[in-house]
This record gives sequence, C-alpha cells and structure tokens, in this order.
Amino acid sequence: MEYLSNVCEYNEAVLTEALTVQLRETQRRKNLIFYIIISLLLAFCVVNWILSKDSYFLFMALLCLLLYGMLIFNGRVLPRRTAKLQIPRIQEKNGGLQFQSRFLEDGVAVLNPAGEETARVPYAQLTKLVETEKLLLLFNRDKHMIILDRAGFRGGSEADFRQCIKERCPALLPLERK
Repeated sequence: MEYLSNVCEYNEAVLTEALTVQLRETQRRKNLIFYIIISLLLAFCVVNWILSKDSYFLFMALLCLLLYGMLIFNGRVLPRRTAKLQIPRIQEKNGGLQFQSRFLEDGVAVLNPAGEETARVPYAQLTKLVETEKLLLLFNRDKHMIILDRAGFRGGSEADFRQCIKERCPALLPLERK
C-alpha cells in the first residue's frame, strides 16, 4: 500500500544543493578531528612562543592558522564545486531527471523516469532528515540520500510526510535545517 509519493525534478540547482549538503555531511567528522588537532597545535605554538620568544614557534602558529583557514575554505567551497562536477555523471547514469519517491509499508522506493525501481530503503535504515529551502533530504546509515521536493508531494502534503516518517523511522534524528 502506498501512503504518498513525491516527484522531484533533478535539475542542476536541485542536484547541486542536495549533493553539497551530502558532501558536507560526510566531511563533517573528518574536519572536526582536524580542527581539534590544529587548535591544540596552535595553542602549543603560541604558548611556547610567548614563553621563549623563539620565532620558530611564531612561524608554526602562523602555519597552523593558514591550515585552519584552508579547512574552513575547503569545507564551504569545495563541496559545491565537487557537486557540480558529479551532476553529468548522475544524469547519464539515471537516464533522466525526474524521479519519484514512493512511501510504502516497508520503506521508500525510488523510481527513475521510466518508472523502474532503482532503490528501496527500509524505514529502519533512515537516520537523518535535513531540510533546505526547497528540498527535504533523507539520509540512511551509509550517507546515501533520497531527495524530496517540498512542493512535489502527491496524495498528501508535507505535513502527511512528516507524520509518516515520524511513525515509521525509529532511528531518525531530529530535523536539521541547512
């Protein structure tokens, strides 16, 4: 039994937005570890420079600041550039740009433009819902995502979708806005 469905046109803007969020999600943990390591190293260098007035520690502190800036830049700019490079491959692989997500008894089925099921994700594997201005992104444990257009719901509304997901996804984290 189908509860509701969602039709999403995968144009360049939608794919760029969705893939950027996905790439940032996958990089968040790695970047956090680097931020902590660089912060500790920066603190060590600054303290040693203050105590010893050795220019080597000042140079190392400036190098740490440069690395910190590069991490911030890479975390903001590179995911969007990488997303734009992936779009032609996604369009070619899937044979079209309009996908439909159907919410069934046992999970979410994703259908390509030809109506063929390309993926089925059980509700128990859905772990995160991310909301952007125009999209809702459902992530599973492997950081794969289902892209939903907020205006594309059929057979129900966005409120019905939220109720359906709330009831069927025990592992879903609270909503996150991007």
